[in-house]
Amino acid sequence: MVVTIPHSTIIDEIKDVISLSRSLNQLIQKFQSDHATMPQHILKDGLLFWRHRLLIPVEARSVILQILHEFHSSAIGGHARFLCTRTRVATYFYWSGMRRDISAFIRQCQVCQQAKSLQTFPAGLLSPLPIPNQVWEDVIMDFITGFPLSRGYFVIFVIIDRLLSLLILHLCGPILLHSKLLKLSSILWLNCMVFLLP
Repeated sequence: MVVTIPHSTIIDEIKDVISLSRSLNQLIQKFQSDHATMPQHILKDGLLFWRHRLLIPVEARSVILQILHEFHSSAIGGHARFLCTRTRVATYFYWSGMRRDISAFIRQCQVCQQAKSLQTFPAGLLSPLPIPNQVWEDVIMDFITGFPLSRGYFVIFVIIDRLLSLLILHLCGPILLHSKLLKLSSILWLNCMVFLLP
């Protein structure tokens, strides 16, 4: 009779990384020398556990990425959102900056970016602007700039009456002082009033 036992290669990789990690080896030596100062730690098979979670050294990026792949991107992980993935990973493992690493991994997951929608409230209903009661009650004025200089002009002064949807365009030169603008708008105003009279 032959008995097969599943064996995870990730544990072997973690052991290899721990043997190379100086900071985690110092922590293991500290634990071995004085158990009382670290009551929440357990040493089992050369692996250090904190609150029953395996400590992973921060410099073990390849192991951390493999753990995140298993708990998020694999068939078991199912591309769960941040909270579910963090809960699954935090049940078995711990490393410094774990929350940040999980969040970054999920943000960079191509499947999640393509298939999942944002979990925000939809925008409210659009409310239309009130309809003006009389002509020239609601006027929009704007400057359209950035045109090449042509016959001394490069700016278009735009005036729109919202009630009639009347559009008036006027060419402006490079120097348009405040007094010229007032004069221009008053001339255009009078022209529009004349235009609208029966």
